[in-house]
Amino acid sequence: MRNITKLLLLCTLFFACAHAHAQEVESLGDSLTVFFRQGVATFDPDYKQNGRRCQEFVERLEELQASEHSRIARIQIYSSASPEGSVELNERLAVNRAKSVTEYLHDALSFNDSLVFIQPINEDWATLATFIADDNSVPAKDEAMAIITDSSNPDRKADLMKLNGGRTWEYLYRKYFPLLRTFRVSVYVTPLHDKLEVTLKTEMAQLPHTFELPPLKYSLPTYDPQPQWKRQITLKTNT
Repeated sequence: MRNITKLLLLCTLFFACAHAHAQEVESLGDSLTVFFRQGVATFDPDYKQNGRRCQEFVERLEELQASEHSRIARIQIYSSASPEGSVELNERLAVNRAKSVTEYLHDALSFNDSLVFIQPINEDWATLATFIADDNSVPAKDEAMAIITDSSNPDRKADLMKLNGGRTWEYLYRKYFPLLRTFRVSVYVTPLHDKLEVTLKTEMAQLPHTFELPPLKYSLPTYDPQPQWKRQITLKTNT
């Protein structure tokens, strides 16, 4: 009886573990932002404390890699440029910025390239829009938001430069454009269940293949079918 109870318990845990695997979701384990000077794609450790923040990120990532409770599932990289340059120049800057910091991280860490996903963004209008949305000091804020969020407009850069006599562009250029020249990496992790699975499989392997069922402590009721009803016909005569 104890073996049966143990088997049922282990089966329950095993299928619960399998269900947890199926329901696994990624969570953000860590992130890093590296900043670049205008028109430059080379990683500069002295600019905006890039070197210090990268070193701290590497140390935290090493702890993630050594963790017994989670594993690195995906490394998502975005590299971007501010919109004042030409589209062609910004494309080259975004791609080369991703390469320079990725190479730096490769030198400091060992990770599987299949986990890395890189997306260069030549003009990061989406991030600029989030900055403007939170800043009520932006000149002609509503008009600027309408221009920036209209992705179907091929002239939105020119329209933004002309808005409000150029004062809106100048404000954004000084306050927010330096924050768009970046390399951003996000590390996503998933929980580990391997130790639980090994324990379950080991325990189940040690159970016997057959079980002796205990005798029943009560008698099963018997079913006594009722005799079939038969139609009887009685003939009555006048004699």
